[in-house]
Amino acid sequence: MSGPQWRDHVERFNRNLRILSRDLNKRYPNDPTMYRAHQRTVLVIDTNPTFVIEQVGPYLARYSNEICNYTPEVERFFLENPFDTELKAGVVAEKVDLVSYVIPKVKESAMRETREVRERYRQIVLELLDDYLEYTEFFPPQAR
Repeated sequence: MSGPQWRDHVERFNRNLRILSRDLNKRYPNDPTMYRAHQRTVLVIDTNPTFVIEQVGPYLARYSNEICNYTPEVERFFLENPFDTELKAGVVAEKVDLVSYVIPKVKESAMRETREVRERYRQIVLELLDDYLEYTEFFPPQAR
């Protein structure tokens, strides 16, 4: 397959991630940490478009069964799981505090949303997963 196809998946992944980041930032307009996290997300996407998909994608793939087969029990799992093991294993030490701050805010925000809004965000997460899987299909790690 040619290059532009994998780029399309990276661009859509980043566009969806910007939506999620922007919406979360809007929910906490007076929170400087959330603002900083949003600005960092945008900066990383702008300076290195493949970085975020390569960092976030494996976590999405790890939970692909739960993401694709969403039930109330799965929703509870995502909202109640602190993901401490994943944080310690996969996040650079100086970023753990920021990620540990942001994840509960994401969950808090999700719990306040209507079922319809949560479903819209679930669809975005499904697209993120799909784009990551397609990206790795078109552009496998050994080709990077």
